[in-house]
Amino acid sequence: MSLIAHLAAFGGTVFPFANIIIPLVIFLVKKDESPFVGFHAKESLNFQISITIYAVVSAILVLFVTLFTMKIWVSVLRVPRWILLPIITV
Repeated sequence: MSLIAHLAAFGGTVFPFANIIIPLVIFLVKKDESPFVGFHAKESLNFQISITIYAVVSAILVLFVTLFTMKIWVSVLRVPRWILLPIITV
């Protein structure tokens, strides 16, 4: 069961938040039966929550920095948008 808790990270690629829900269910069901499984499910859950938070914060920062940089290029440097957009999308 602890292996399933760790492999649940791949579930997040198919179903949204499955990488968090599966270790949480395993932890809640098996924590009293086996301390080993409970520990590994808790560790997997901690890791998946941390990675999800890091991904959301990174996506927000990338979006903000990209839009802010594009605004500087267009307004301050007077680069036409038809030149700038293909460069940024690559």
